[in-house]
Amino acid sequence: MNRTPLIRPLAIAAVLTTGLLGTGAASAATGTAGAGVDVSNTETVQVYVSPDGKLGQQHIYEQLVLTGHGKADVVNPITTSGLRNLDSFSGVHVKDGNQIVDTTVDGEKDLRTVSNYHGDLPLTLKVSYKLNGKPVKAADIVGKSGHLDVSYTIKNTSGKPTQLSFDDGKGGTVSKMVNVPIPMVASMSVDAPTDFRDVSSHEASMGGDGHGGTLMQFTLTLLPPIGPAEATFGYSADITDGVVPSAEINALPVDPLASPTFASAASSYKGGADTGVQLTAGALKMDAGLVKLQGGASDLVAGLIKLHDGAGQLSTGLKDTAAPGAAKLADGTTQLDDGGKQLADGAGQLTAGLKKLKSKAPALADGVSQISDGQQQIAAGLTTLYDGVTDPDKKAQLQQLVGWANTVQTELGTAADAENENLNTVAGSLAAIENHLANLPDSADKTAALDAARKWLSKDSSGKWTAGALPTDLAFKAGLIGIGLKQVQSSLQDIANGLGTPSSGCPTDKTKQTLRGCMAALVAGGKKLDHAVPKLRSGVNQLAAGSTKLSTGAGQLSDGLGQANTGAHQLADGLGTAADGAGQIDDGLGTASAGAPKIVAGAKKLSVKGSQKIAAAGEDTAQSYGEMYAELVAGAKRANTEAMAVGAPKGASSLMAYQFVITGADGQVGRNVTRTLLGGGLLVVAAGGMLLRRRFWA
Repeated sequence: MNRTPLIRPLAIAAVLTTGLLGTGAASAATGTAGAGVDVSNTETVQVYVSPDGKLGQQHIYEQLVLTGHGKADVVNPITTSGLRNLDSFSGVHVKDGNQIVDTTVDGEKDLRTVSNYHGDLPLTLKVSYKLNGKPVKAADIVGKSGHLDVSYTIKNTSGKPTQLSFDDGKGGTVSKMVNVPIPMVASMSVDAPTDFRDVSSHEASMGGDGHGGTLMQFTLTLLPPIGPAEATFGYSADITDGVVPSAEINALPVDPLASPTFASAASSYKGGADTGVQLTAGALKMDAGLVKLQGGASDLVAGLIKLHDGAGQLSTGLKDTAAPGAAKLADGTTQLDDGGKQLADGAGQLTAGLKKLKSKAPALADGVSQISDGQQQIAAGLTTLYDGVTDPDKKAQLQQLVGWANTVQTELGTAADAENENLNTVAGSLAAIENHLANLPDSADKTAALDAARKWLSKDSSGKWTAGALPTDLAFKAGLIGIGLKQVQSSLQDIANGLGTPSSGCPTDKTKQTLRGCMAALVAGGKKLDHAVPKLRSGVNQLAAGSTKLSTGAGQLSDGLGQANTGAHQLADGLGTAADGAGQIDDGLGTASAGAPKIVAGAKKLSVKGSQKIAAAGEDTAQSYGEMYAELVAGAKRANTEAMAVGAPKGASSLMAYQFVITGADGQVGRNVTRTLLGGGLLVVAAGGMLLRRRFWA
């Protein structure tokens, strides 16, 4: 099953060269050995491992690929132990441990060498076997049957202490020394022969090899922190006439930040670190807010206590004072509203009366004018009367008239018992009085007196005088004695009633109380009255206008009092409701003031067990993910600068690969020894024959 150590690595190197160009570690910018010539360098370290994991021969395959047109001068670091040129039988130009290439390129030129490798390997390998549950060596499996368990352990040992710096989650930076390996990915393939049955593995992808065997493929991520630096994996099978199949492990350095497979993980770590920073910042802000909340809640407690006291006073004031006062106010406004309505009604009546008075004012003025004219006529009549009384002729006539009147009165006193003849005397006297009175001015009293006398004394159909019931003494006296004077007295009384108490009247001196003097005073008073009428009319007009405004204002006052009454009742109702609400507020504030201290305690508890822990978790997240991302960054740097086993030409792109060939165990080693011994014996016989022949021919 084993090929010669020389030919197999050449095939592997060719395959790895093709594969690594697309999947290996990221390289520096492509270098040029001359104008128009690009250089790439591929190193492949091949390690042979015994079936039990013991390291054997190690070779390094170097390949320089020159692409372009022109002269190329290349200096490539190389190991010189066992150095051979794989492209020709010529030697390799080496100087100071470097391969010196001086050539001209026209298209592409490959330069391949192989030499022994004695450097450090980035990986270690362990292999173990169990047959039917017992640990065994690989050689003990050959030719045996049973249940076989095979285990492989690979560890990335390329770690180097590296100083990492990353966010602490609080705005600062944390520095930490971490053992950072060169990121490696690996794959192992095993082809179990046809005698392996019920092959199984928890880690391998499995399929047929097309020859009756089972092909297993293992993928390893030796890339902290994405994958562990050490991986253990394997398979099991039921075997008959057992052998140990060979296995091959190919490992490549990789840049986790550039590889599409791992870039998303790197981005997640960075995002986790950023999220941790943000989470910590948010938690710290929340904690600061909770601290403020504690202080505010303490102030709230004090405020609630004061508010509770104030609400209690408010409730008491509303219930005991404001609400009853509002009820009394409502009652008062109701009464005031009623009075306002009465006032409005009275003002309306006053306005109507004043308007009526205003309409009568012209008639009053006319009446006063008539009074003034009548006073003047009275004065003239009294003057005539006075003159008539003082006239000797008329005075005698009046005295005669008075005498007759006295006679009539005397006769009237006994007229009920007098004889009819006396009636004739009375009738004659009445006729004489009527004749004398005809010369005096007509008056209602004169006419009434004469009419009364006529009704009392009359003739029957035979011409005889008859007397009826005796008329009253007032009628005769008013008619016979007070003719004219009665009319004057009545007129003066009417004037007195209209004017009230005059400012001045007739002279109080009895010697000056003459009829002519009183009449002069009466005329003067009439003139004053006539002059006062325009003022009276103006006053009435002003009073009427004022009463109109009074009526309007009284109406508005009544409306306002109605609205005030409505508002007072609403106020009373509202204060009642407010009193109930104030009581409820008082009760609620009592409950709130009792519960407010819990806010302080709750805020403190939330700060200690909530925001502070969140902040701590945020710090841990920021630092944890920050460290992992920083480790990936440091690993990527090592993959780009330290992955080459020996080194690459300056400015060239570089790719590195490691191949571990785990040889199998199938009993062919003993057969090879026998064949070697047999071959050696034949050589001895042949040599002896040649010597004999030489001696014979000699």
